[in-house]
Amino acid sequence: MPDVAAGVEQACHRGFRRAGRIIERARDSGQLRPDFEPEDLVTLVWAMSQVIRESMATAPDTWRRCLAFFLDGLRAGAARPIAVPPLTPGQLSEVMRAR
Repeated sequence: MPDVAAGVEQACHRGFRRAGRIIERARDSGQLRPDFEPEDLVTLVWAMSQVIRESMATAPDTWRRCLAFFLDGLRAGAARPIAVPPLTPGQLSEVMRAR
């Protein structure tokens, strides 16, 4: 029987690479803010998962509002300089392992 955890990890890596290509195309087209990196997507998904988990019982559609704010803030026209850089791939791995 194949190692399920290894298969999941490989699928995550493939998805991350594909998301990176989509992010690159969106930046290149001028639709996505130029400083957005694939590692930023991971932290946004992580944040959204927390909103979903914590609000599901009380207000199950709260995530929709949060996502709208995230998406609006990702538009190139809404971009403002950010003093904090994105996580490096190593930092991202460390954060995800700590979970």
